[in-house]
Amino acid sequence: MRVLFLFLFFHLHQTLSLPFSDYNALISIRSAITDDATPPVLSSWNASTSHCSWFSVTCDAHRHVVALNLTGLNLSGTLSADIAHLSFLSNLSLVDNKFSGPIPLALSSLSALRLLKLSNNGFNQTFPPELSRLHSLEVLDLYNNNMTNTLPLAVAQMLNVSDSPKCLNLRIEPVVVGRASTHSGKPFHDNMIPVSHSPFVYNACTSFAYNIILLQAMQNIINSEVQTLECSQLPCTSLTGLL
Repeated sequence: MRVLFLFLFFHLHQTLSLPFSDYNALISIRSAITDDATPPVLSSWNASTSHCSWFSVTCDAHRHVVALNLTGLNLSGTLSADIAHLSFLSNLSLVDNKFSGPIPLALSSLSALRLLKLSNNGFNQTFPPELSRLHSLEVLDLYNNNMTNTLPLAVAQMLNVSDSPKCLNLRIEPVVVGRASTHSGKPFHDNMIPVSHSPFVYNACTSFAYNIILLQAMQNIINSEVQTLECSQLPCTSLTGLL
């Protein structure tokens, strides 16, 4: 009996130490998704197996979810705010799906997030300024969504160049400071911010542009101007266009 008690005790301790919040978060994310594929591509997302073995889920050695890649799966629905419980998540890609609704403010709590790719979906409403808290972010891809209103000053706060010698090159044709304009830029390479085809304006202050290796806000429907930025220096900047 004592041996059985010790076995149950250690089994319970081990079970309680597992990252159940990751499992629950994934189940919540799954419940907000419509999977129209035949057979459903997310059919493995169930309690019969470990969440670390689920399709498109990558875990670390401690069974924390570190990457979620749902690219090109023809999924629709919304992105659950419970994604905030994936506290070790560093890579999130939902590219080429049919997600709609707002980008959850809860994403701002994912301090380990380095890559956020949401392009070619139907995310709408405004760009959440709370995402400026994502100081580890290296890639932000919002290409081809339906966001509206002002692109907030928070974008500049995300792009902090002060602590690094690196910089980011901008090529914007044309640039009109302070009011909306339609851009017709050419493809961007290396560490550049592509902003072509977006009816919003980047102010000429570009010293902030470092941490985001790729900011693709192209082809969003943003119907207002970028909030005013002020700066006195533009180090490490290559800017072309009409000011």
